[in-house]
Amino acid sequence: MAKFSIIIPVYNVEKYLSYCLDSVRAQTYDDLEVICVDDGSTDRSARIIELHAAADPRIRLVSKENGGVSSAKNAGMREATGDYVLCVDADDALVPEACERLVRAFRETDADVVTFGANCVPACDGYPWLVDCLSPRDAVYDGFDWKILLEEKSRPFAWRTATTRAFLVDNGIAYDESLPLGEDQAFHFDVYPLARKTAFISDKLYDYRVVREGSAMRMLFDDLAGRMGKHLDIVEAVFSSWDRRGLIDLGPSRLADWSLDFLFLDIRALAPDDAQRAFARLKELYERYLEGHGDPAAGLSDPIARVYRRVLEGSAQAMPRMELWRYVAARMGRKAYVKGLVMRPFIKAKDLFRRKAGPSKKQLAGWLDGEKERAACDKRLADSLEELLLSNLE
Repeated sequence: MAKFSIIIPVYNVEKYLSYCLDSVRAQTYDDLEVICVDDGSTDRSARIIELHAAADPRIRLVSKENGGVSSAKNAGMREATGDYVLCVDADDALVPEACERLVRAFRETDADVVTFGANCVPACDGYPWLVDCLSPRDAVYDGFDWKILLEEKSRPFAWRTATTRAFLVDNGIAYDESLPLGEDQAFHFDVYPLARKTAFISDKLYDYRVVREGSAMRMLFDDLAGRMGKHLDIVEAVFSSWDRRGLIDLGPSRLADWSLDFLFLDIRALAPDDAQRAFARLKELYERYLEGHGDPAAGLSDPIARVYRRVLEGSAQAMPRMELWRYVAARMGRKAYVKGLVMRPFIKAKDLFRRKAGPSKKQLAGWLDGEKERAACDKRLADSLEELLLSNLE
């Protein structure tokens, strides 16, 4: 029977951890090892792991000094002995049949990598982009195809991608410890191009907690300049890894296209001095990693190629409005962009009317339902921890 290694990086998550471990212990697939890596927590997270481990020998605690989530995941991967590996965030949960379904998918497809779907928890905090992102279709790819990275629902959450351990070991794949955030993106850009076979399954096997107080992503969300610095770090990590592995010739124009889609409009929204620094760094990355591989702009559509060349010329900040319009239309599709322009005044007027009129009964009922759902989620967390503590008092 194949063994499944579940790695849980842990840092100050005492409110959520017991519920996460309950979900792992409740798996319908029994042959598991659960490696909890305590990354220098200062709360009672380590003690919660110890209590679960006392009740379930499949769980073990690995303690280390604080080094960040990538460092914790890598420490767990070094300890793993299973045939398959999955990292689970400590504030999330697996559905009961997750491991059983994944083992079946690996056996049926003979894939190195399996990416699956997830639920938003609570559902009321989900939003259209996230729900769509967490809803992959069923598909299998032999070798690498750019559709995997750019068209499938494949990124950016590495907790919904399982791999064979042999694949990770044979290719020297690990999380980039220089990235305090965005390590999932870089991981996927390493994994998919190297996989002999990649499978996507539509099953939603994971409960993703959309908002967590104190999470790094939540704290960074409103800091556009800080977020842009982290995003540039991700692009540099991807380019550097692909350069080191000899992968850039798979598609320098595709890398340019992805990075512009990821960065360009947000850089334009920065304060002038911040934007200038960000564009200068992006120019340096293009010159260092892409320009030695033919003409990346030649493989781009004209509006996107113009932006790429403007970055290299140092004139991306001063783009004429018409050029910017063409770029955004190329990203969205001309019909969708024109529809957005036409509808924008009506949407603004509707929003203004709603603000003046106050919330409707339907909105109030929706807010109430959302608060009830969040309270129910919090109660499940509390109940899990209470049950753990009471079982150790008996």
